Amino acid sequence: MIIILMQISMIFIVPFLIIRYSNLALTKWIGTIGTAYFFGILVTLIIFALNKIGIDFSLNTDVGEIGSHAAIAIAIPLLLFSANLMEAKKLSKTVFLSFTSLIVSAIIITSLAFYIYGKTITNGAQLSSMAIALYTGGTPNLNALANIYRLQAEVIGVANLSDMVIGAVFYLFLLILCKPLLSKFLKSDNAV
Repeated sequence: MIIILMQISMIFIVPFLIIRYSNLALTKWIGTIGTAYFFGILVTLIIFALNKIGIDFSLNTDVGEIGSHAAIAIAIPLLLFSANLMEAKKLSKTVFLSFTSLIVSAIIITSLAFYIYGKTITNGAQLSSMAIALYTGGTPNLNALANIYRLQAEVIGVANLSDMVIGAVFYLFLLILCKPLLSKFLKSDNAV
């Protein structure tokens, strides 16, 4: 019971603390999303280490599943409430073209992934549509589609884990290599 209460409290306390102390060096360096990934990986490594040394410790999967449903129910309205639709009319043409290229590239990549892997792996069609939802709207959309498809928790976990691994590699690329690499090709705008 203590582990369940700790798990429930951490679901709310950790994001609150990350946002509250966003001026700390770690959060300034890797951002709030990177810090959330970092703490998730840290908790996983601690649990893995405890189990390796013989202490049987595991988190309650029901709390995690209910937490993901609650996160979806909270995240989507918060995203919509923060959107200023009247300001969307003022967006420049380049932002619209950038967003359009994002949508087109997400559709092309997930379509290719479906044609390459979709027929050879279980739930390939569902995973492809979940990938489009993920790339265009984030993890809450991926989990929402997974709930609509009534997929098993293991499939949802693997989909989220693959997103985390690929996203972490891409995030590290953005933090470490992207600026030096692109500065060789793009000119900086010092006129600001």
